Amino acid sequence: MQAAVVLLAASLSGRVRFDAELPSLRERAATEAAWIEKRVHEVLPPLMKQYEVDVWVLSQREYGEDTLWRHLAEPTRVNARRRTVMVYGLTEDKTDVEASTFVGFNTWMEVREKIASYKPERILVDINTTFAFADGLRAGEEADLKQGLGEKLWKHVVHDTAELAIYWTAIRVDGMLEIYQKMMTIVHNIIGTAFSSDVIVPGVTSTEDVAWFVEDEINSLGLQPGFHPTVGLQRKGLNGTQLNTVIQQGDLLWIDMGLSALNMFTDTQHLGYVLRKGETAPPQSFLDGLVASNKMQDFMLQNIAIGRTGNEVLSRSVEDMQTAGIRGWYYSHPIGDFMHSAGPSFGFVDAPNAPDERSGWLEVKPDTWYSIELCANSSIPEWNDQIVEFRQEEEAFILADGHAGWVLDRQTKFHIVNDTSPRASAERK
Repeated sequence: MQAAVVLLAASLSGRVRFDAELPSLRERAATEAAWIEKRVHEVLPPLMKQYEVDVWVLSQREYGEDTLWRHLAEPTRVNARRRTVMVYGLTEDKTDVEASTFVGFNTWMEVREKIASYKPERILVDINTTFAFADGLRAGEEADLKQGLGEKLWKHVVHDTAELAIYWTAIRVDGMLEIYQKMMTIVHNIIGTAFSSDVIVPGVTSTEDVAWFVEDEINSLGLQPGFHPTVGLQRKGLNGTQLNTVIQQGDLLWIDMGLSALNMFTDTQHLGYVLRKGETAPPQSFLDGLVASNKMQDFMLQNIAIGRTGNEVLSRSVEDMQTAGIRGWYYSHPIGDFMHSAGPSFGFVDAPNAPDERSGWLEVKPDTWYSIELCANSSIPEWNDQIVEFRQEEEAFILADGHAGWVLDRQTKFHIVNDTSPRASAERK
């Protein structure tokens, strides 16, 4: 039987689970290789033409790879071999790119000949003080590259066009979204299980127990976590989010988790509620807080438009939020090849709602993905008007035709932990 990652349909605590299947490892490698081929020949040529780059050079040694190495090299190649020089030359008619790779410590003559064949005016290397995606050339490797290319070619070397590496990283190609939707289904299924009475016993289970359950689930599926999951709670009388705390009835739960497959990353935040005895649903004020958070999501999704800068999307969304009378913060980011990926930012967690000088000026491009991350702050009467944070994060896309949507249905209802489950009663005996 062909190996595959499968989450079988099942019913857990009244929720319907959906199948989510990823290809075998062999098929994944072939899929990634096809994506790289498409990106080199479809995404890269117009970018090189737009930014007047004749040749793009990535030079690295084993264990000192360029930031973008994993997204340009053969999928089965974990590290560079010896020295690996990757040369991308724009064809004379500027409609395609030729990709050449040179391996070894004594290949400079071949590298020089290949680069010189394009008669380049501008040779781009990855050096940048702002963006890691365009800063993959190590200092020692730069010195060797300069010597290896020689003065005649080196005088054409530039590092003034970070946008090429940024937008090449950001733009998706056909086939990626379908796989990403399956990854997001796995994420939602794991969270649905984690925030249920199948995992949580109030008075027994801690937030860190849940975090490690999520990590183990990701590992059991043969996938990699994007980061160690964070699980926290808010509780009446306690300020802010509590970590590594035993979960009790009436707690508002929060999780931040991500996973990686096929060199793509997810980043998701959901909310859960632990029912008190006699409750069948969260209090109305909690439901209202989630509605406010959903409205904030709607505002940002509606404002993401091709050609707008990140700061423009942010300012429009903040204005919509304030007009609706919602108190909250936006700190959203691109996602895809990396968890915090390349492209325009829509606020930062350490400076929410504020224009960003570093990446807020970048534009929304067609076929890009964004992690819409935000927090709505609501006063909870049942908690003596304590301010509670309703934090959510969901992945969204914008297509070439300008249509923007959610990668998967976003959370509009709380995950519910029912303390009256048979397992909870057994655990406490």
